[in-house]
Amino acid sequence: MIQDIDFSDENILRLKEFLSLNSGTNFKLFNLHDQVALANLDWSGFDEIKDQVLPLLFGYQRILRIMPKEREHYAFIFLKQGIHSALQIAGMTMKQYMTIAMELIPEDQKSAEEIYNGAIDKRSTVLVQYMDILQNSEPHISAARFN
Repeated sequence: MIQDIDFSDENILRLKEFLSLNSGTNFKLFNLHDQVALANLDWSGFDEIKDQVLPLLFGYQRILRIMPKEREHYAFIFLKQGIHSALQIAGMTMKQYMTIAMELIPEDQKSAEEIYNGAIDKRSTVLVQYMDILQNSEPHISAARFN
């Protein structure tokens, strides 16, 4: 379950400052679970609040990964509304999502639709991976002898 994250204006500003410090890092591809890679980021001024910044970074990355190219700045607009996951978006009907999206980015219906489709694709990928893990951990699989 994705935890509730406080994407207040203050925290968004904090996140933007951290991203600015690490502007050479592609957070769309960065492995936030790699402790060595995390330690190599520039945490100047953020050392004491690292535990507050990291959840913001995870949420940013989740939403960033479904943003269309050249529209990655929309991630912050969605974060401010508490939308930080493809699964959150994919859990809505297209009509529900488009109502929200047209309030957030009224000038760009095409990108709003791309974001929704990206969220649906991401959910499908996650579900396939989840089912693969479930099926491969079944007792009969480990007991089977494959030559």
